[in-house]
Amino acid sequence: MDVHLTLWKQVLVLGVAEAGLYALLPIALVLSYRVSRTIAFVHGGIAASSALLYWWFVFDNPIVPGYRPQLPPFLGLCVVVAISAAMGAAYGIGVTIPKIAALPRMTLTVVSLGAMMIAIGIFTSTLKVVPESIPPSPFGNGRVTVFDVVLTSLRLATLTMSVVLVIALAAFLSMSRTGRHLKAISDDLEASAWCGVKVAKVGAGVHTAAGAVAGLAGALIAAQSGPDPINLILFLLRGLTIAIVGGLMSLPLALAASLVVGIVETALTVGIVGPYSLGRNEFILNAILLVLIMSVARLRPREFYLLERQSL
Repeated sequence: MDVHLTLWKQVLVLGVAEAGLYALLPIALVLSYRVSRTIAFVHGGIAASSALLYWWFVFDNPIVPGYRPQLPPFLGLCVVVAISAAMGAAYGIGVTIPKIAALPRMTLTVVSLGAMMIAIGIFTSTLKVVPESIPPSPFGNGRVTVFDVVLTSLRLATLTMSVVLVIALAAFLSMSRTGRHLKAISDDLEASAWCGVKVAKVGAGVHTAAGAVAGLAGALIAAQSGPDPINLILFLLRGLTIAIVGGLMSLPLALAASLVVGIVETALTVGIVGPYSLGRNEFILNAILLVLIMSVARLRPREFYLLERQSL
């Protein structure tokens, strides 16, 4: 097996850039899990729907039939994020109704999975999207050279937003009063309500923010690789695995896992350890993720005990 170490600069730069895209959806999953202790598959549905919506709003090739608003790409991104936030808010309001919130967490997870499938079904059936056609980037067609490696403005902007979001949200959740309320709700919903925490308001707010982040992730992956629903589902599964590395609780660990996944996947794709092979690459990448999950679970057992106790 040939090892091409001369490609290390390209692998490092492109892998870190790729990590920015992988980090966005885990942010939404971690946020929603911290308020509900359930896996919010619905945000995967929001991400997939947003990818389709972004394509429909901004794709401007007249050869492709059908009506489309043909908005400027950045405006289209803002509209999609706003719609995604509204979808997240609607879901958050629904699942924080006392009778719904009191359901078993496994039941709420299944409800979230159903909401994801409904959202994907609605938008795939109503929007005439061409999956292999890539819409224009919301950040233009600029190029930046880093260590002799050319990065698009889209990749650079995605990485920057992911890092800023992780740092800002981690600080907000650990230092703000809302963050303390969020921790109290995740530990004991009924006790939090008795102590005066506005459970419905906090829950709806968190799901709104998570929906906006999921929508941002969906729109950016559409701008990078197209709005193929199958690829978006695979993207959700990869994002869920990355979030599990941190026990669905830690934003910094999710970002670190995204960096590992981005660099390893890029190394395998460019053939740094030999010719490209999809099956082999997926096996290696998933094995590394499994090792990461087991290692973090050993070092941070409390979060994984919560997952085990809830049978998730």
